[in-house]
Amino acid sequence: MNRLIRIPLALAVLYPLLSGYTSCNQWDTTVVPDTDTRPPIAIAGYVNDRGKHIWNLGPVDVYTTDPNDQIIAVSSAWDAGGAREVSVGRDVTLYCRKGSLGQLTSFDYITQRASQNGGPGDTVSEGVYTYHIFNVADYHCAPGFEATKIVDSWVVVAEDFFGNQDYQGGNTITWTKN
Repeated sequence: MNRLIRIPLALAVLYPLLSGYTSCNQWDTTVVPDTDTRPPIAIAGYVNDRGKHIWNLGPVDVYTTDPNDQIIAVSSAWDAGGAREVSVGRDVTLYCRKGSLGQLTSFDYITQRASQNGGPGDTVSEGVYTYHIFNVADYHCAPGFEATKIVDSWVVVAEDFFGNQDYQGGNTITWTKN
């Protein structure tokens, strides 16, 4: 299938799955309490372009060998008293080879954030989310080199309205060439 057609088609198929789980409008609303000492919950998940999805309280590990894979990595924060912010630190490592020569390139991305305003007594959503799309075709080696492996790693930090935090690291999407 043509890649230009495949991306919108994949997103059209995946949108209901994403919006049903991660949209702030789909989470319950809550009133921010006067005090809260319990941390929120950091959640990572993914949806691939074949409709497979998973949501984890522990690290997400996805492995693929399909050079056409497009995977949406979702990061969210949830708290019964309202999640104020989710932030995501991400880096991608590209492994390339040309005969016996190897090349390693690392891409550090600017921290992604999603947040909502509020404070004690305000009605807010229990959760917030952000996402990024892992697409094998987005990464290129130097001329003459061929990609052999791509590792997309990210950490999720959830924060509530009182500064309590939860951290979930070790999330990866790994593509390897067959």
